[in-house]
Amino acid sequence: MGIIVVWLGMKYALTTAVSFSGADRTVRTLVDIFLSVILLLPLCFANAFTLLDLSGACFSEEVRPIETIYFSVVTYTTLGYGDITPVGPCRYFAAFEALLGLFALGLFVATVSTLQPLEE
Repeated sequence: MGIIVVWLGMKYALTTAVSFSGADRTVRTLVDIFLSVILLLPLCFANAFTLLDLSGACFSEEVRPIETIYFSVVTYTTLGYGDITPVGPCRYFAAFEALLGLFALGLFVATVSTLQPLEE
């Protein structure tokens, strides 16, 4: 429940930071969808990593659920600090998350860069 509240707060803060004219409802909807995807995907992957690690075979060391959120955000944004290392099949899952994050963040930046500034 707390994750949903954090997600809604971040989405609201990021959406209200960009100004839209009344005619740009389509663009606003597109930005809302991108923000939802960008903010929710790391949380979904963190949940999957937590479930995969129940047997203890996903990471090289014991990882708490909050650390899977940290790992997922670091992987999704392709930072890759290397302090938590996936092992076994989770390596492929982490690589897929990194590729998906690279694509999603790149698509978001490309979309936002096409927005025209408002005339004042």
